[in-house]
Amino acid sequence: MTGERSALTRSAAFALDYKHFRELGMSHQRIADRLGVQRGSLLRRVDRLGICIPEPEEAHSLRVLDRLVSEGVPFTVDHIPGDGEFVNGILRRDCRRGRFERVGRRKPTVSGNDTVTVYRAKAA
Repeated sequence: MTGERSALTRSAAFALDYKHFRELGMSHQRIADRLGVQRGSLLRRVDRLGICIPEPEEAHSLRVLDRLVSEGVPFTVDHIPGDGEFVNGILRRDCRRGRFERVGRRKPTVSGNDTVTVYRAKAA
């Protein structure tokens, strides 16, 4: 029980700190630096806790993703503007949650030899 209580306390303290830092206008990178963690780790933790307060660029990425999903058109990471780490994170998260599915791979629209995953909203 003590371990559970301390874990809840650590999560609650983290959530309070995170919200306070965002209210002060600190970026996710600056918060991560201050807490001594990687930005990706910070983003995964706030997402897991359901407390993510997106930065303006991240909010724009989320709006574009919402539009693509609502339109039901196939899309790739190339269709979503913003930081690659953030965009790839939300694509992995939402795909795991069943919001859309992987439907194939194709060459990226930007130069490169790799292929990118094609996603599409799941039929209702």
